[in-house]
Amino acid sequence: MARTLKGRYAKYSDFLDAPLGSNPSYIWRSLYWCKSILKKGLCWRVGDGKSIKIFQDCWLPSWKEKLPSTFNSGSSLVRVSELILNGSWNEHLIHNSFLPVVAQEIISLPLPLNQANDSRFWRFNCKGVYTVKDGYRLAIGMFDRPENQSHNRVEHWWKFLWSLNIPTKIRLFWWRISHDFIPTEINLAAHHVPVVGACKMCQYGKDTTTHSMFFCPTMKSYWKSSPFGQTLKKARFGSSLELCMWMHNNLTKSEFEKFAIATWLGWKERQKIIHGSVKVSDITVQTEVSTFLYNFQLARKTQRIGGGDGVEKNHGKWARPPPGCLRLEVDACANETKGQFGIGGIVRNDVGKPVLVFGQKIEHAGSVLELELRAIKEGLAKSISANLFPQLVGSDSLLAVQAVTESKDVEGYIATWAASINLLISMIKDCNIFHISRTTNYCAHSIASFASCNSLPFVWEGESIPHWLEELVCIDLEKNQ
Repeated sequence: MARTLKGRYAKYSDFLDAPLGSNPSYIWRSLYWCKSILKKGLCWRVGDGKSIKIFQDCWLPSWKEKLPSTFNSGSSLVRVSELILNGSWNEHLIHNSFLPVVAQEIISLPLPLNQANDSRFWRFNCKGVYTVKDGYRLAIGMFDRPENQSHNRVEHWWKFLWSLNIPTKIRLFWWRISHDFIPTEINLAAHHVPVVGACKMCQYGKDTTTHSMFFCPTMKSYWKSSPFGQTLKKARFGSSLELCMWMHNNLTKSEFEKFAIATWLGWKERQKIIHGSVKVSDITVQTEVSTFLYNFQLARKTQRIGGGDGVEKNHGKWARPPPGCLRLEVDACANETKGQFGIGGIVRNDVGKPVLVFGQKIEHAGSVLELELRAIKEGLAKSISANLFPQLVGSDSLLAVQAVTESKDVEGYIATWAASINLLISMIKDCNIFHISRTTNYCAHSIASFASCNSLPFVWEGESIPHWLEELVCIDLEKNQ
């Protein structure tokens, strides 16, 4: 079937450039509609640059569409291959031909170490591989919604939610609120459950997640007795997720923990009323929430002290490498609020003494995963150039480690970084890369944070390593004792 369609509709071009044609079949018309989805999600990965047109193709990951011609500073460049000189970016030509913001992003893109053709990758997941799920989400416009245009806000919300010091069942309850998975009348009707659709409490409002939790007249009296009523009145949102993020931005962490528990308790009381139990008790929300939170945190503290199955194990111990071996630890620092990005790393011997330290500020970071991969590559490259060959390479980014060890399953610029790292690893005998905990990687993170605030890169060896870093190393060694 594919060869038949290719021969009839795209004989002299690829699928993305093929026309609809005259009197097309139903299959071809369906595929032709899908082409617009692929064009939105596919991005060129630069190999030799001969197939990529600078102002007609999408090849810069941060740009959703092709690069506007207005960003051209007057040059007559046509293809990306003209920007490459001897396997590297021609930085002088790029800075003279493009505006600074574009030039910096172009130079930050990795080029393959060996000759390679240009290829396309899917830019809506970290592996660069198209999935039907991503295609569906793009088709219904999910990637164009405000919460996806501001992906970092959503990512911060999830990190914040799972860091709350509240029972796991309440964190899961809020995960369901964020995804609008609460069994309200509207959600049940959407899953073909025979229900009325109106709120069972007030009888006239649509029983959505936000209505049943916060804005039903019956629940308003519940929230009125809490310190969160006024904040809820000021809330601006278009979905359950947006409300969650709005409250997150307007409450402190301790306040949100109480708000999360109050919401869960309010939902329980609402369900009791619906199913015929007694109405809300006279105990104020503030007193009930404070008591619940105090008992939970006290029980958790006692469990940690007393041991048992719930004890959080100490993963903060730094492990010494085998005798005669070196260990490289790297990390990336991304302060998106201040626009500061940096990478750093440290090489230590079998007694824990640092023998090499490096750091570099990154002007155009790309994704956090690319930043972590860049830290691994720079750490290996600087170690080899200093005649140091670490057999152990640690990173606290599990995705970065998986991208290197499972490089056949990734595409796009992530694959370019992974190929460069694997080439460097092959130069070191018995070199292994592995995932370490963030507490173990405290030294590397401190170096990356320091580098993000300094305009000049640095490489310290031996006696040139500063004393403040030696103190951090001593802390790691004390943990290991």
